[in-house]
Amino acid sequence: MIHSLTNIHPDTLQTMYREVLEGGNLAPAVTSAPIAGEKIAHELTVVPKVLSVTVTAQLSGGENWKALLEFTPKVFETPLDTSSFELSRLNSHITIHPGMAVAKADLTIGLTGPELWFGVTGKACYFGHEGDSWLSGWGWVCSEIHEPKLFAFHS
Repeated sequence: MIHSLTNIHPDTLQTMYREVLEGGNLAPAVTSAPIAGEKIAHELTVVPKVLSVTVTAQLSGGENWKALLEFTPKVFETPLDTSSFELSRLNSHITIHPGMAVAKADLTIGLTGPELWFGVTGKACYFGHEGDSWLSGWGWVCSEIHEPKLFAFHS
């Protein structure tokens, strides 16, 4: 799956990872407001500059609505393989687990409410350092993600 990263030298990956760890915080995604039938793309930042997921969504409106979602994870800004899912009134959420050796996430993605709000909740982690001692404190540094209303489909 990480076929597009095979040509990057390990020292380059390590340098990129160090730069990201120095930067710190997890960033929320920006919002937009598409209309039913329109195909939209939205980038979810899991760990800045390390792991993000581009979500492309298209809604077929009506009482028995369906939403086609495509997920393309990016590692160090390099897109990986795309996965597709279909949500509906009866199956309005999915849980995905994008990750790699230095970053991971458990995300529930779905549509809620009469306006069909697209949202993401879960947890994102990167392997890093917490605390005062350089020798101890290494492990998964995690942050909760609670963005239940990123944008609404107006059906």
